[in-house]
Amino acid sequence: MSDSIITEVQIENALNYMDRYIQKKHLLKIINKWKIKNRTRNRDMFDDIIRAVQFNLIPLDEFRSWLSQNQIDGNNYHFIYDVDFLGLKETDLEKLTENQNIYTINILDINKDNLEGIALVHVFKLENRYVLSFLAKGQISKKKLVGDGTIKVETENIVYPAFVEFDFNNNNVIVVLNPTANLVHVNGIQLGKYNDFSPIADEFLKETRKRIGTFYVKKPRWITYALHSLAEEATYHNNPEVESRSIQAQEIIEDFARQLLEQNDITDVALIDSFAAEIQSAFVMILQEQFQVITSDSSIGVFLQKTDQARTTIELEGKGQNLNIGTPGRIARQCRQDSDLKILGIDIKMPDENRYRFKIEDGKDHILIRPNNNFTEEEVVQYVLSKLHKHKATALLK
Repeated sequence: MSDSIITEVQIENALNYMDRYIQKKHLLKIINKWKIKNRTRNRDMFDDIIRAVQFNLIPLDEFRSWLSQNQIDGNNYHFIYDVDFLGLKETDLEKLTENQNIYTINILDINKDNLEGIALVHVFKLENRYVLSFLAKGQISKKKLVGDGTIKVETENIVYPAFVEFDFNNNNVIVVLNPTANLVHVNGIQLGKYNDFSPIADEFLKETRKRIGTFYVKKPRWITYALHSLAEEATYHNNPEVESRSIQAQEIIEDFARQLLEQNDITDVALIDSFAAEIQSAFVMILQEQFQVITSDSSIGVFLQKTDQARTTIELEGKGQNLNIGTPGRIARQCRQDSDLKILGIDIKMPDENRYRFKIEDGKDHILIRPNNNFTEEEVVQYVLSKLHKHKATALLK
């Protein structure tokens, strides 16, 4: 049978995959290109797509590529690793992309019953990044009500999609994972404590090294400064009046802090500086309330932060508003002064006016970017990552 004809088995595999993973927003991205009618039920649109493939209105290779790539968009977790590529070069990924028919398995031939281990199904370039698309054998748990009213937990095999991105411009490898609910394991690897997906991310790093060669992961030690800097940028008042009065008062505040502590037999320079910084922060917040905050074009806010000191962890979250101004903003800023930021929740408005929320976490050997349960295009995550890279450049100069 010709490779340009989709078989009944491949149709069943494709429909099962689409039923599990394809959302309406995935479909809206291709309806104009493929001239598919926007229907109420996703399954009706799936059927229309399959019919178009059968009649060669959609080329089979194009459909296969789309099926292998579309899950890069969604409410995915992004594990970002700083790496030393050692001997691995961009040309190696370019050659893999050009010769992928030798190294990949057709996604249309894969289903939850015949997949063993992890399969590479596609390699493609997305802007400046090379992306490996994988499907892995996995299991989810399902609760079932039995005849006597008790609940029985059963497991079901699934195919689990994941992506590994190579960004040679920024020396990053990014593992993109679907936060599938009730996940039991992926290729035998279970989640860590508190639904931690990092063991699964590590498994895809391991699989990638087998296929393309080794690279060395480095702890991104700059992230603490970058998160702090991003938080300060996001909560900056942008008001020249506030800035001017704050600068004018700085020397007065420092003298007051030193004199007050020295009168109480406290001469430790670090304590004096910390005390002065807290007073300065409180003064700026009062000025902001008096003279107002001017919203910047960046439209970034902080809705959550978790700071960590040697013996204290403090988590703050705004209810209905961001931690930018007023008492919540003052408390958040004070907590950031002498602590490491471990998690930063940012609210961001994109140029198309759509708003997104993300949590950025400082992991053990990675940075984790998690969207707030909303469908999020890959380019939006990359925009957030570009903000971190900007602050990384500043951090490395310090």
